[in-house]
This record gives sequence, C-alpha cells and structure tokens, in this order.
Amino acid sequence: MKSKKYKSITNHYSNSFKKFGFTYKALNWNNLVLNNLRFKIASQYIERNNSILDFGCGMSLFYKFLKRNFYIKYSGIDTDSSVIKFCKKKYKQNSYYNIDIIEDTKFNKKHDFVFANGIFTQKRNLTNEYMYQYTFFLIKKLFKITKKKLVFNILIDTVDWKNSKNFYVSLDKISKFIKKNLSKKFIIRHDYNNYECMIIIFKD
Repeated sequence: MKSKKYKSITNHYSNSFKKFGFTYKALNWNNLVLNNLRFKIASQYIERNNSILDFGCGMSLFYKFLKRNFYIKYSGIDTDSSVIKFCKKKYKQNSYYNIDIIEDTKFNKKHDFVFANGIFTQKRNLTNEYMYQYTFFLIKKLFKITKKKLVFNILIDTVDWKNSKNFYVSLDKISKFIKKNLSKKFIIRHDYNNYECMIIIFKD
C-alpha cells in the first residue's frame, strides 16, 4: 500500500496517549463494558495454549482480560513506541513489536490467533473509498500471519446515525471480499451490539 494517509489514524491514537495517558480514554472508549464484551466474544474462539497476536494492542487490555482464564502465549504489536514501552515494562513475560506492518513488509511471524480490536472503526478525515482499501489490505495481511483464526470488529453501515469521524462497513461488501480473497469459512457476530459486529475468519 503506497499511500501513507492511514497515518492520520495512528497519529490520532499517539496524540490521545499523550493527552489521556495509558487509559481507556486514550482509545476513545467511554467505558470498558462494551470492550470487555468484545473480549469475551473473541475469547470464545481461542483454544488452550494458542499463540495470540494482538494487533494494535494499546495497553494490552486484551491480555489483562485473557490471563484470568487462559494459558496463552501473547504478543502485542503497535505503532506507538510509548505504549509498547509501557507494555514491555508491565508485562515482561510477553513479546512486543513496535512496527508498522504496512511499511515493514518483512514481518511474517505467524500466530494461531490474530485479534484486531478497534482497528477499522476510525477514519478521521479519510474517504470511505480509501478506508476500504486500507481495511482490505490489512485484513489480507493479517490473515497471512494467522495459523487458525483472524478476529476483528467493524462498525456496520445500517445504523440510524453516523459519526463523521468513524468508518461504517457494508456487510455485503466485506463478505464478498472475504469469500473471494481469504476464506469461505467465516462467522459474522452481530448479536452483542446494534452498531457493530465481530468477524471470525477461519483458515480453510
């Protein structure tokens, strides 16, 4: 992907960390209730002893949720160096990568389970056309490095009200992309929230 316009999204979160510190507010969440529900749903697809890559890990809140009930090998990846430094200090047992996988084409470390929470929901001032390119590019790249499952959430476009800074996805469009380019085995979980869904893609 040649265009670097997506950096307006990663820069937004870096600025949020500077403003709010390493708290859920820096991730643009009002509270942790919905986020913990996402974690609960995603964890239903994790098998014992899975290796997990948390893409856009932030403060490793997914790991904090999982460690209560799972024995896992956790790795986190984020473009923000300050949050990776924070995680390395707090969770020394985990592996962390401070890289941009769009720029770093050599990153190909495979994991059983790849999770991307909130990665495709912000668009800032980018166009929908660009966001579809960005989303599909990243999903394709993340699917290459998962051995078993890729799980991510999106906002859906069939809502009554839309925030101009958010990206709302057509379920028809993303389903066709997944079937054509990734796998015919996937689940769309739209049973936990009216505005978003979680997609689980299985390796064939």
